[in-house]
Amino acid sequence: MARAARNSAVSAGDTVIRKLKAITIDFQHKLANGFGFIKNAMLLTEGKPPEPMDGHINWALGHSDSVVQSEIKSEADKAIRYISGNM
Repeated sequence: MARAARNSAVSAGDTVIRKLKAITIDFQHKLANGFGFIKNAMLLTEGKPPEPMDGHINWALGHSDSVVQSEIKSEADKAIRYISGNM
């Protein structure tokens, strides 16, 4: 009985880890897409054509979440300054 309980605990643990990894991957892809959208928004704000999203997404997926979040904040702040004429 103890062995069965241990096996089900391991299976439950594996399930939790698998779900956490899926959530993390989903978050990373959402963050990468968000970066692509804000990057292209800034380009459009500057009167430049948007760039292919896959390039932005691949860049973001190759960097840590904190780096991507920092770049999103930087691009968003830059867009707001540009729109408000403070650039």
